[in-house]
Amino acid sequence: MIMKVRIRKYLLAGTAVLLPLTVTFYTLWIIFRLFDGWARQIVFTITGKHIPGIGIILTLLLLLTVGLFATNFLGRKIIDFWESMLHRIPLVGVIYKTTKKVVEVVGGKDSRPFRRTVLVEYPRKGIYSLAFVTGDVTLSKKSGARDLVCVYICTTPNPTTGFLILVPREDVIYLSNTVEEGLQLILSAGIVGTSENGCQGVLLKGE
Repeated sequence: MIMKVRIRKYLLAGTAVLLPLTVTFYTLWIIFRLFDGWARQIVFTITGKHIPGIGIILTLLLLLTVGLFATNFLGRKIIDFWESMLHRIPLVGVIYKTTKKVVEVVGGKDSRPFRRTVLVEYPRKGIYSLAFVTGDVTLSKKSGARDLVCVYICTTPNPTTGFLILVPREDVIYLSNTVEEGLQLILSAGIVGTSENGCQGVLLKGE
């Protein structure tokens, strides 16, 4: 019985280590093969020769060129124009915007859409939802002059879908978890947390 428990424990531990690595490297391998195949075919059509690994080199050069183009004024204007055109196409627009949002969130850009990881009582009092602060709103005196926080609540396991709610600042519970840790918790549906309790280091309410 003890041996059976140990074997099960070792199998689960081995799976937990190898499965993420296998999925990661297999995905990267598929991407590299895809780009390498395209590039090699283009080079073969032009030169009549097969050059192993040329696809990876050309892909990196392409990314650098596009990145250089996208960071200058003229390139940014042209890209903005094409993005506006893509957004008008129903299905293509949704796919493009979703993919871009994922890259922005995971890529850690300076202008990140998510500022802090928080808890809010939603959908009712006593039930807490993990969310991210995206901005601030101050109502005018005519509306009651309230200080609100724009909070984005992601859906599990896809953080690119969700909904926005405006919460009074004093009702927001700020966490010491980073945005990456919060996303990890959402993507894994709470299975993978940053500690045994998942969320950690609750700071002052309405910090």
